[in-house]
Amino acid sequence: MKNTVLEVNTKKFLNNINKIQSYIGSKTLIPIVKANAYGTYINKNLSILNHFSIVAVAEVHEAIEIRKLGYLKEIFVLIYSN
Repeated sequence: MKNTVLEVNTKKFLNNINKIQSYIGSKTLIPIVKANAYGTYINKNLSILNHFSIVAVAEVHEAIEIRKLGYLKEIFVLIYSN
C-alpha cells in the first residue's frame, strides 16, 4: 500500500485566509480545526492559529491541547461529551 502525504504551504494558506477575509469584510472567520485540522495539523501551529480571534474544535480535549500550545483567544467547542 502507498503512503499518502499532505503538504500544506503555510504562506499560501495564510494568503488564502486573507483573501477570504477580504471577501467577507468585518465578519469573523472561524476555522474548524477538529481532528488535527482534518489531517493538516494546522491546529498544532500556533503561528497560524494566532491569525484568528476564535477557532472551533469538536471536543473539549482538543480545546485543551490548543490551550497548552499557548492559544489564548476564544475556542468554540462544537460537541460537549462527558
